[in-house]
Amino acid sequence: MIVAPILFLIKGISSTTQIVFDTVLHSKPNKIYLAAIIVKNQSNGLIIRNYVNNLAEQITWNCEIKIKAECEEQNIYKLHNETMDWFFKKEEMGIIINSDFLPNKCFFPFCDSLLYHYKNDSRIMYINSLNFNDSFKSGDGSYYFSKYNQTGAWATWKRTWSIIQPNLNNLNRALGLKALDNILSNEEYNYWIKQFQIDLPDITQYYNYKTLLSQWFNNGLAITPNVNLSIQIDEDISETEQSLKLFSQKAILEILDLKHPSFILIDKFSDEKLFRNYYKKSSISNSIKSIKTKINNIIKNYIIIEKEPIALDSENLACPNK
Repeated sequence: MIVAPILFLIKGISSTTQIVFDTVLHSKPNKIYLAAIIVKNQSNGLIIRNYVNNLAEQITWNCEIKIKAECEEQNIYKLHNETMDWFFKKEEMGIIINSDFLPNKCFFPFCDSLLYHYKNDSRIMYINSLNFNDSFKSGDGSYYFSKYNQTGAWATWKRTWSIIQPNLNNLNRALGLKALDNILSNEEYNYWIKQFQIDLPDITQYYNYKTLLSQWFNNGLAITPNVNLSIQIDEDISETEQSLKLFSQKAILEILDLKHPSFILIDKFSDEKLFRNYYKKSSISNSIKSIKTKINNIIKNYIIIEKEPIALDSENLACPNK
């Protein structure tokens, strides 16, 4: 049985949400917090509340259950932050599962053990589930320390959440003082500055950016397992079933036989591999997709013009967007 409380964040009503919740049920925690993070214009409030209550009814062991299922007319990021505040007003630590991230069953005891092991060590800020260097083992433990955190299936402490409040002024000040120069390589620095500039002014709303910046500003560490312990899933069940093959018996045995690293230091080599194999490749892939989309739109527009010629009257000759 898992001692640390679990916060299950429900992003939608779907069969994949149930698949993820089944792994939570299997872990049988002492406390479960069920929270819908769906704004009112995306779904009917009564349907959402009934769905969350239905999930709660599946909990058949002695377990404390808290529910937050109000649909509100507000920004999804604000709703998420309010839900996290609600959770950490009651708890000192916890495991957070988004309903579109499927954790391996051994992820729960992994987090449970490390949450208590590092409870009083403020250097450690997050516990990750994702490992994009899955074929490469870092260090001499079951996990290593990274400057990168992920927020799909993860764990953290109230002490960490209480300092996740960076804003644009903090970022600009850090850049002006070159505070990130000792944390990021030149290549990483250029990449992240570009990402921050692309997403301005909404950067303060994205909690994945906020958690990352808070870690860097406080010189914090994130625990990353030496094997991948979660996958992001979608509505395609067949795709999900294929992804389940990532969870090998060898990986489960290695994590359950938990061994702490000899040193609490950032594994720079593993972080470099992560940056090149995931962040940089994802950026290139997204750029290529964007270019392909633009080309396809141009082609579609051209075909439409060819099939349905537009009469050259004064209205059609007017400049667009005026």
